Amino acid sequence: MIAAGVPAAALADPRTIHTHPHFVARRFFEDAPHPVVGSLPIAGMPFRMSGVDQWIDDPAPLMGQHNDEVLGGLLGLDEAERARLTEAGVIGTRPVGT
Repeated sequence: MIAAGVPAAALADPRTIHTHPHFVARRFFEDAPHPVVGSLPIAGMPFRMSGVDQWIDDPAPLMGQHNDEVLGGLLGLDEAERARLTEAGVIGTRPVGT
């Protein structure tokens, strides 16, 4: 395409970009543990600081993992109200229909 005058370029496969030598050398991707899918390479910070070997300390939260902490602790909803919201399908720990 380039020879024919069409702007074009090779693309990186997003499934394997974490193995690119440039990103490996910069330690851009960090292995992050996850309780469901195991360890995954996650993009870290685009810069390095001395004394910081890894930026990602915790995995992404699971669906509904912090319902009690947020709704009860921060918003003050009592256990009965949280149970009512769960029963009504407003909050939960699984996607609707599963």
